[in-house]
Amino acid sequence: MEENVVVSFEQARQARGHGQPYAEGATAPAMTTDQPGLVGQVADYPQQPEHPGQVPHTSAYNWQQPGPETGPQQVHQPYGYPNQAYYQQEQQYPPYGYPHPGYVHAQSERLDRPEETPIPGMEVVPAPRRFQRPRRRAPLAVNGQINGAELVRRADRREARRRQARTAGGWLRVRLWWTVRGLGATVRAVYRIVWQPDMPELIRGMKETDPAKARAARKELRRERARAVAGLCLVGAASYGAVEFWGDDLVEALPWWSYPAAAAVVVPLLAIAGRVEQEETEEEVQTAEMPAGLELSSSDSGVKATLKEAFADLKLRAKVHDVQRDPAGWGWTVVVAVLEKITEGKLEDLERFLNTPVGGLVLSPENRAARVRTLRIVMADLLATPSAAPRRPPLSLSVRQPVELATRFDGGRLALALFARHILLIGRTRSGKSNALHDILDALTAAGDVVVDGLDLSAGPDVRTWEPVLRKYVGGQDYVAAERLLTDAKTLIEDRTAQLGARDWNPETDGPAHAVVIDEYGLVAAIPRLRLLVEYVVTYGAKAGVFAILANQRKVKEMMGSALIGSQVHIKIYLGMSDEDAEALPKSLREQGVRPQHFRQAADNDPGDAGKAFVLGVEPLPVLVRFDRTTREEAAQRAAERAATRPQLRERDQQILRRNETEGVPALLLATREAVLSASSAAGREQARASGEEIVRYLGERGHAVDKNGLTRALREASGGLIAKSRDTNLAPGSNPKGFYLEDLDNAIRALQERARQQAEAQTTGGVHA
Repeated sequence: MEENVVVSFEQARQARGHGQPYAEGATAPAMTTDQPGLVGQVADYPQQPEHPGQVPHTSAYNWQQPGPETGPQQVHQPYGYPNQAYYQQEQQYPPYGYPHPGYVHAQSERLDRPEETPIPGMEVVPAPRRFQRPRRRAPLAVNGQINGAELVRRADRREARRRQARTAGGWLRVRLWWTVRGLGATVRAVYRIVWQPDMPELIRGMKETDPAKARAARKELRRERARAVAGLCLVGAASYGAVEFWGDDLVEALPWWSYPAAAAVVVPLLAIAGRVEQEETEEEVQTAEMPAGLELSSSDSGVKATLKEAFADLKLRAKVHDVQRDPAGWGWTVVVAVLEKITEGKLEDLERFLNTPVGGLVLSPENRAARVRTLRIVMADLLATPSAAPRRPPLSLSVRQPVELATRFDGGRLALALFARHILLIGRTRSGKSNALHDILDALTAAGDVVVDGLDLSAGPDVRTWEPVLRKYVGGQDYVAAERLLTDAKTLIEDRTAQLGARDWNPETDGPAHAVVIDEYGLVAAIPRLRLLVEYVVTYGAKAGVFAILANQRKVKEMMGSALIGSQVHIKIYLGMSDEDAEALPKSLREQGVRPQHFRQAADNDPGDAGKAFVLGVEPLPVLVRFDRTTREEAAQRAAERAATRPQLRERDQQILRRNETEGVPALLLATREAVLSASSAAGREQARASGEEIVRYLGERGHAVDKNGLTRALREASGGLIAKSRDTNLAPGSNPKGFYLEDLDNAIRALQERARQQAEAQTTGGVHA
């Protein structure tokens, strides 16, 4: 029989393993207890867990309470607690955190609970903790070094708390003010309902139209006011009596929560009634914080972050993949992936967000992936000052080699391949179009393997300056000479194409190429016959080494004649133009950033952006360039230097052109054709035709004495019967004189030329056989 001893409350806690290890079945030392007669011992008594996850105890306390008749009675307390009250008090511990030999509490949640130590030889398993202590803040100084990040974090937190307090305080003040105003608004509403202050004004207005009805309304208003006042008095008296006689009982009968509930309903209603609805003035509207934008000194990572912010602000689903600063220092080349179409408007918004120079963004597609775009961000204008055109000695170039004519936006040089490349220049007045045309003519006339013709129906000075080095020059409204010049190009194309077969023209082996430079092309396009000849050259001339350089002020259908030229030319040069003309550019180009309307026109003492242009067709992407500066005086000097060394067409080409002009065709027939072309071009007739009177007047000015009545007979004799009679011309409503059509004259001339060619071949063949 184990000895029962009297234990104290604290000693019982120590005996069960809080302060000292114990072995199973060990007898507790003698202790005193707070409850008289309570004795206890340590016994081996397995306990079943009360909660999931608990482990049973292998030791527990058996307590014996002596009874009056039965003697000591064993009372088991779960998990070894001295009494049930203490056990219940200790329930705040985690269910599996009760003292057990296999558990060690690293930190006790109760300050008065000592640390537990495991039984020697048993595995120590840390007890799970339900509650975590708050994480300690990082120190402000580590090894004498200030922790800047922690300092900033604490300052931000303090500022956030102050801002939150200010916001909450302001919100509360505003709502309290609304509640106070709501009381007044409620009183005013009751007043308007009871007294109806607007009714007298309505009754006065009614009195002028229906006095009887007005009197009845006034009486009714008085009765309604009296009833309302009486009703208020009755409600007030009843309320006073209820409060006076049943107020105390009502207060005692209502639960405590009814008062805050009533306040929670009434106060918001008063606040809503007293809410101030004010229209926001322009001064009160807070503008959004302006983004910082980009600077030339920004890092690549900064550019990437700014672009990411810009895409989010503009609601564009785009991702920046790569940012590369250009070594020349003009800006960055960025590779982005976009899932939405970036329109011209979005591109301008992005330009404003990044704060780049106007026109500083150029967005171009990539062939490697549909969503990939190349974005060039131009921050530094390397084209602010135009470069002088280099001096090129006579015969120093070849048309087969690209020639540098402009400076690129990145500081490099742009080389244009001129041979067999049709070029279209578009630019308004003072945009630098003449300067670009001078650069191209300078390169062509410095080459020894190309013959150049010039045409300008406006008789401007630009092409005329190079007249000494041109094979033919036509200036002014000489439509006949212009048609001969373009017909020569068409004849060369036809003859060379038949001669070449499947291969292309090579200036090195086949002879000089042929270039036709046309300024103010809009005037040429207005003449249908001339426009058709130019379109033929642009469509079929490249293979035969015949190409055209066209310059015009506007790229609109009214000035281009048709869309064929714009679709067939190889290189397009867009100089400064108006907003209206820029709208005529393809939408895809404008969305890529080709916006020549932003180029400034030149002034008297300010070159502005004259010579700047977007060049398409030279590189896969549109290129921003500025053409070299060539003055008209320099152009005249270079033309004079090269005049004696200019090449000529090969002998076969010259013979073809001479034969095409005169061989086998009577002079009267050719003169009549010139008269029809001149008269119809001057009158702007769609179908070339002229009356007999117009033809006779033209022939008389050029030495052909033919009267109106004998014109038909003379043409019949000259054409060998191919032109038998005149036709109705229908020149205007009510004007239908007899005359001749250019189509009929051309057919007769071709038939005579073909007849002369066959006769010449027959004579040659007969001579050979003889």
